[in-house]
Amino acid sequence: MIASIWLPRALALDRFVTIDEPRWLARSANFYHALAHGELANTYQSNHPGVTIMWAGAIGFTQQYPTYVSEQKSQLTGLSSVEPFLRERGYEPIEVLATGRSFLVLFITAALTGAFIAAVRLMGLLPAIFGCLLIAFDPFHLALSRVLHMDALMSVMMLLSLLTLLNYIYRGKRWSDLAVSGAAAGLAWLTRSPAFFLAPFAGMLMLIGCWREFRLEGRLFIQGLIRPFVVWIAIGLAVFVLLWPAMWVNPKHSILNAFREAFSAAAGGHDNPIFFNGDIIEGDPGLIFYPLTYLWRTTPVVLIGLILAIVAFVLRRPPFSLEDNRRWGSALALFALLFAIFMSLGAKKFDRYLLPIYAPFDFMAAMGWLAFFRAMSSLATSLRNRWEKISSFVTFIPLIFAVAVVMMQIVGTMNTWPYYFSYYNPLLGGTIKAPEVMMIGWGEGLDQAARYLNDNSNGKNLKVISWYASGPFDYFYTGNSTTLGFDTTDLDEILSNDYVVLYTHQWQRELPNAKVLSYFAELMPECVVQINGIEYVQIYDVRGTRD
Repeated sequence: MIASIWLPRALALDRFVTIDEPRWLARSANFYHALAHGELANTYQSNHPGVTIMWAGAIGFTQQYPTYVSEQKSQLTGLSSVEPFLRERGYEPIEVLATGRSFLVLFITAALTGAFIAAVRLMGLLPAIFGCLLIAFDPFHLALSRVLHMDALMSVMMLLSLLTLLNYIYRGKRWSDLAVSGAAAGLAWLTRSPAFFLAPFAGMLMLIGCWREFRLEGRLFIQGLIRPFVVWIAIGLAVFVLLWPAMWVNPKHSILNAFREAFSAAAGGHDNPIFFNGDIIEGDPGLIFYPLTYLWRTTPVVLIGLILAIVAFVLRRPPFSLEDNRRWGSALALFALLFAIFMSLGAKKFDRYLLPIYAPFDFMAAMGWLAFFRAMSSLATSLRNRWEKISSFVTFIPLIFAVAVVMMQIVGTMNTWPYYFSYYNPLLGGTIKAPEVMMIGWGEGLDQAARYLNDNSNGKNLKVISWYASGPFDYFYTGNSTTLGFDTTDLDEILSNDYVVLYTHQWQRELPNAKVLSYFAELMPECVVQINGIEYVQIYDVRGTRD
């Protein structure tokens, strides 16, 4: 199981860069600098707060550039300033970033392994294996768990916390389960603020468990609810404080600023227009956003499995014929649904913000498929008993189907390697229809554009302007490049370069403006970068436009 989680995440970590990662590399550099120089207040670098991500990035610096803290005399003031500093001293930013990513992959692998162990105790071996394989090869989860960013680590820590808490409630009230759940919750809180959703949800689960066990029997009910919840919260907060040194010296500033900025960002919506469901949207894309993006980002195996799980649950078919399985299954489904509602309250919405519901739904899908396989097994046994001439091969049909389902998930995902973000549910039209609905691209593909221009005989001397130049492009391009930004609207300024690199969602969002896009729509690109059938990048040689 460890290999199935680690391998698809750990390979080719230096292939491309997303637009947010240079910021996290700079924050990690500042975090490392603050730790080394005892400037603990400066370990507050982001309102997210992203502390676990900065730990991974800082460890990457210790491995690739251990003398950074002695050569860099102060905190970086700009989130893109780490790249020129590294290159001036002979270090490639992509190598430092890839090392930080590798440690993040190790954190995620450890958390998912812990979740697997917890799932075995809660569900049994077969559902745990099946569910964890679906998670290990869930394309969207896999894509986000390979980048130096928060969503994947937050989601796996929330999963570990949830499964161990369910073990505490339904598998013997072991204090070790409660402790692991609280610690995982603390790590999730350190990663991203929406993880605080775990606190009221954990309280609700404990309340339901006490209601069932003690039937409101006065003192025993209160004691069975309050004490475990207080212990759970205390352990989570202890981890939160212990691993974030800013909390040691200025806890009020750190926690209040984190919450204030997080709520402000959620309520304020998007700074720039987004593309969704065929429209360019300013502000909140609406309540349909998360349900629709989930359908596009999940897989046919999971979607069909969820339908099978609902049918088996309603009809009380095995494994949902057992009341115990119905309880924890309901808890997983309730977590996913309530978290989706919680995230829908914010005006700022990205598909990756919903990632914590993917793993619980993957487990539920696994249970749905197991219900289907058991029904097939019963039918096969019945047929064999009625007609002796039927080969014993019939007995193995459920097993063959089970292997086929897992392989469908694995092959469908690995066909997009290493650009897992390019996976879109084929049941909804896949990569052909996705650009009509989903905003495409987070920086992937610009690495290929940079490599293409590097291979140009005059590559190092070219003057290039590119969308998302800072990180996704210039981490790979060996020459000089500038950013084609949201406010770069002067066409003459754009055409003063040798090459212009345009990105897919510029066309979707009409950025930087319709005039610029209309001009390039009349030109023939020298090169087009396609990933899994989607056109991501157009490269234009504009030297002739100056003649």
